[in-house]
Amino acid sequence: MLKAVWLKFDHDWGWNLARLLAYTCIMGLFSVLGLELVLLSLFLRITSDITEQSAVHGIVRLLPDRVTGAAVLSFADAIEHAPFILVLLGLPVTLWYGTRFFVVIESCLCVIFRRQQRPFLRQNLVALLMLLFFAATLPTIMLSATFTPIVSLGLGHATIPHSRLANEPMISALAMLVSLTLNFTILLALYSEVTPGGVAFRHTWPGALLGAVLAQGYILIFPLYAREVLQPQHFGTVAGFVFVVLVFFYAYAFFVICGAELASWMAGYRAAPHSITDTLSKAHHAVFPLAASPSKRIVRHVAPEESPVEATSFVLPSEEPLDLVVD
Repeated sequence: MLKAVWLKFDHDWGWNLARLLAYTCIMGLFSVLGLELVLLSLFLRITSDITEQSAVHGIVRLLPDRVTGAAVLSFADAIEHAPFILVLLGLPVTLWYGTRFFVVIESCLCVIFRRQQRPFLRQNLVALLMLLFFAATLPTIMLSATFTPIVSLGLGHATIPHSRLANEPMISALAMLVSLTLNFTILLALYSEVTPGGVAFRHTWPGALLGAVLAQGYILIFPLYAREVLQPQHFGTVAGFVFVVLVFFYAYAFFVICGAELASWMAGYRAAPHSITDTLSKAHHAVFPLAASPSKRIVRHVAPEESPVEATSFVLPSEEPLDLVVD
């Protein structure tokens, strides 16, 4: 079974789908963070500036990465000093870029589950609903990540917690359970609802569980992996941060695609005989057989009725026959 699922993953261009999804996942995450900061700013400006600053700094302290916190804090400061009308106009922009992640993942799921894409309006409506759902769960995900410890894997380093509360075994276990549950719920919603036509729960839950377990395990070891293997400090602060973010989200997107492939297999979909490009090429040649030999083109010379020259033909490099009249 594993060999068959892996063959389907390879023929579905799983590696390329993961790369595509990783880029849009980065855009989607920062768009959701921007959306929440914009909404928070609009709400708190009605109350008082002191309350707004306290709330923003409280959110930044919950972020597990210092560089990410600095980036979000810089964005929050820009929103704070921006005119109210510009903040209001930024709301549809963040909504648009945030929904692109779910539009792209629908395209990936259409390849994996052999479905047709939804019409434009329905596609963006589903993406908007998923964006709101993800925005509602993101604070809990960040909070659980803050309280989740980082394993050392026996490399001679002590466990490095994100927070002092992560030293408490009960809090750490609860944070891991909450994070795993939320990841499972999000992936289950993606596979079941974002896929056009829907997929039954009995088919999607094994894939959602696989993706959630892989993602949770990766979250535990990634900070240590980044420090011991990636070593982003050699690239500088900004370049190292970008490098680490790209590696992390590519791995996360890879787990999402793997879970989708397992769910597709459970739903009865098997690997195509050929990869996507080979399948398209064979289908094109079946419809346009002359295109199978693009180096040859038959050109007919047709003489008019009053001319004694008979019709002749010869071959030139092209795709379709041409009719030429000899006067």
